[in-house]
Amino acid sequence: MSRAPNRRAAVAHRIRGPRAVTSLTVACLAGASLLLQACANDHVTRATTANPATTGAAALSPTYETAASAASTGFAFLSPTVRVAAAPVGTFDGTRSPTVRIRCVTAAGPTCPTVRSLVMGSGASDIRVVASTSEYRVSWTSPSTLEVGSGRYAVDVLDGATVLGSAPLLATVTTRDASAAADNEIAVIRGKAVVISFRITTVPSLLLLAGTPEASAVEAVPDRAAPTTAQDFDRLHPVLVGIPVSFNTALVRLRPTATIGAVNALLTQVEGSIIGGMRGIADRVPARLMLRFPTTTHAQLEAKLALLRASNLVLGAVPEVRLQTAAVPRSAGATVPTGWEWDLRPAVSGNWALKTARVPQLWNLNRFTRRRGASVLTGIWETGIVDPHPDLPMPSILSAGVSADEHAMMVAGVLGARHDNGGIDGVFPFAQLVTVGGLQISLTASGVMDQLRVWTAANVPVVNASVGFAWPFNVVPSASNSVALALIDVLGSAVKDALTRLQEEGARLPVIVVSAGNQSSSSQRATAWLAGPLQNAATRQEVRAIIVVEALRRTFEGGSRPLELRVEPASFSTMDGHVAAGGEEIMSTTAGGTYRDGISGTSFSAPLVTGIVAYLMAVHPTIPAPTLTTNRFRELLELDAMPVTSQRGVAALNLNLPRFGGASISV
Repeated sequence: MSRAPNRRAAVAHRIRGPRAVTSLTVACLAGASLLLQACANDHVTRATTANPATTGAAALSPTYETAASAASTGFAFLSPTVRVAAAPVGTFDGTRSPTVRIRCVTAAGPTCPTVRSLVMGSGASDIRVVASTSEYRVSWTSPSTLEVGSGRYAVDVLDGATVLGSAPLLATVTTRDASAAADNEIAVIRGKAVVISFRITTVPSLLLLAGTPEASAVEAVPDRAAPTTAQDFDRLHPVLVGIPVSFNTALVRLRPTATIGAVNALLTQVEGSIIGGMRGIADRVPARLMLRFPTTTHAQLEAKLALLRASNLVLGAVPEVRLQTAAVPRSAGATVPTGWEWDLRPAVSGNWALKTARVPQLWNLNRFTRRRGASVLTGIWETGIVDPHPDLPMPSILSAGVSADEHAMMVAGVLGARHDNGGIDGVFPFAQLVTVGGLQISLTASGVMDQLRVWTAANVPVVNASVGFAWPFNVVPSASNSVALALIDVLGSAVKDALTRLQEEGARLPVIVVSAGNQSSSSQRATAWLAGPLQNAATRQEVRAIIVVEALRRTFEGGSRPLELRVEPASFSTMDGHVAAGGEEIMSTTAGGTYRDGISGTSFSAPLVTGIVAYLMAVHPTIPAPTLTTNRFRELLELDAMPVTSQRGVAALNLNLPRFGGASISV
């Protein structure tokens, strides 16, 4: 898809000043100070047994239950006993006492119907457990009287009177004949020994939807974050190459008309257990179901997801994906902001992006704003928290704290550093920062959607999210990669579902400012469509409440042009965003009361825009909150922005403050 002559606005001007970027966080913790009420109702249980509250689970709905199915037994013959071994599901169970029975399929001859029975024991011909390979194994020497060919014998494995598994036996005379066995056959050479190996597993009970079979499934889905760990992910997915993708956890969009009985039957078929989700609205809004599977590879999980996608109950099914903060390598720290000078030289100081965006002109409203006592709750969506810093207002922490996260500190500095104290200057120094910290934060695709409930419950009107997929630079898929795009479209659609439900229930949606990503290079321009769930929701699913911000860099050519025109797209910046702001060679705050210069990434262009939005909210509180289809803040940014092209030297945003809402402001 080609780009239009590109109004990716260089955020700033006559308002002037961009809005600041913040970063992503994903989960409401029990006891969170500001969101205590929002988090208090998470009581998802089994049908008969209370389920302990999951740390990090955000819940803003009534109590829902899940019904537990009975635990079951899994079984598979292993290679090389059979040519192609089925992947056994569940956990290996070495406590059983199985019997191996070789029998005739049809009674014939003096040794049929049973040729031989083998039992557990310590003898050479007894079944034994091999713990190192999680299997049962027995060596059987076949009689030389077996009839040659297929279809005459079978091998059964029994647990008591229950047949756990069975395979046809091929009796042959030569090794060559044995090599011609079918994939599911056990081949033996008459009179020779053969090893029969198999695995018995315990498949845990499934957590299913509770309620009457004909009731709405989407309204029975529990509002609960899905617990995952790093061990549930690897970077070996065949399509989403190089980013952490789960091989046992998946996100499923349920059709709004689905019923509990039909969904539970489908989950039982695919062995999917409910571990979280977000409720929908019957007949109108899809639900998000988070499922755990007894799978250990992406191929195994994909087989389950293919069955789900084939069902008319499902609108989409994709593996869970982990995200990361959107920054590129940066320079070492400094104890004082030596590169912070207010002059017109674009080559000097780490505040060039503020100058380019004409944020200092915006600060002409500081006295007016201070006199009114105007402040705005401004969310920082991050994996860590903000430590005390002489240049930062201490944020409201929505969870138990951990050590400071450097990325969060730098985002907070661009957005809301105090003025007139000898440090740096943030875009909106009156911001009341709100962040979520704690090791329990789930930086996952589903976690993004869970956090939307937290921000709306706390009435945070603007949120910065500097996060996205962790694509390696050399494997970023293009927009023409229909398979990758289809997978990520499901995640973007699920974000839209979450916001739709919140809006339909009367919640005020926040303006969400998200970084476009840093996956472009001089040879390849990456698209925000594939940058993450929020970016996809904004660009592909057309959710107007979300603003995607690209990054600009300084260019020292064209010295006769005004300062605000001496910029161009940063080489690393992902494209297809809505506006752009300075994001290369930036200075900001960091841990330990220090500063860091030379930082780059769309992580730091986004807070510029977030800061401008928050400032607008403070001085012009009558601007309406965004919806799925409207966003006055985004419209005005795009309207007043100067176009930025791929050529040198075009950019600058004119944010004309008096035009917002049509009223003038007296200072």
